[in-house]
Amino acid sequence: LLRRSALELFMVDRSNFFFDFGAVMCPFLFQRAEQILKRTQLMERWANWEISNFEYLMELNTLAGRSYNDITQYPVFPWIVADYKSRVLNLDDPSTYRDLSK
Repeated sequence: LLRRSALELFMVDRSNFFFDFGAVMCPFLFQRAEQILKRTQLMERWANWEISNFEYLMELNTLAGRSYNDITQYPVFPWIVADYKSRVLNLDDPSTYRDLSK
């Protein structure tokens, strides 16, 4: 289960630091995801093509508390490939991909 016991800091040089406080509760350290979404205008930036789909999904995963630094809370991405039988995928063929419009 996702626990709010850690804090991850991302630096300008693309390094990051992951601090797990264990059972210590620090609710003042954690902002609500809705507050961060409003402040960063994440959805608006994505809808206006200012950030890529990958960047948008990475931001959502980060807001959800997911991290590459914790194997139990690894980021989640949608499965987009529909063809699991071919030995070689034709990436130009639309039938290779799942229909995500639903």
